[in-house]
Amino acid sequence: MTADGDEKLYDGAAATWRQDAGMLRSVLDVIPDIIAVQSPQLEILFYNKAGLDFLQASSEGTIGRSCYSLLGRKTPCEDCLSIKAVGTGNAQEGEKYIPELDVWFEVRAIPVKDDAGNVRCVVEQLRDCTARKRNEERLARVLEELEAKNAELAEASATARMLALRAEESSRAKSAFWRT
Repeated sequence: MTADGDEKLYDGAAATWRQDAGMLRSVLDVIPDIIAVQSPQLEILFYNKAGLDFLQASSEGTIGRSCYSLLGRKTPCEDCLSIKAVGTGNAQEGEKYIPELDVWFEVRAIPVKDDAGNVRCVVEQLRDCTARKRNEERLARVLEELEAKNAELAEASATARMLALRAEESSRAKSAFWRT
């Protein structure tokens, strides 16, 4: 194909892409992470399939509702990364525990700006990291137990050394007594 042919092919694909919102939905739906698009006021504009499956909800049941109301809350989460992204205009990342769901997420909140630099929406990517967090918690507990056992062993070792010294002193005293 010629360079002109490649250019025409690209122009045609780009035009089709821009016109086909269904293609974008299909792309987002194959991503295993939860993808949410929210207004600056935290109203849901879109959830991908992973998000809807996780919430066991439909688009109709989520669109226009605030993300926090889907959790049964009246106010946004403490330290909401999407609010920070809207306020700063910069992407935010962190881990978030959602007690209502007993789930940990790695969260990225990415503001999408218009040509004037105003935040039009926020794209949130949520990856379930509950298994890793639970493993970290178990590891922390085991390390704590090991430290306690090491402290007990150190104390027992010090006691054994002290008793050995006393026994040695007693043995020397006994030997000295019998020599006299």
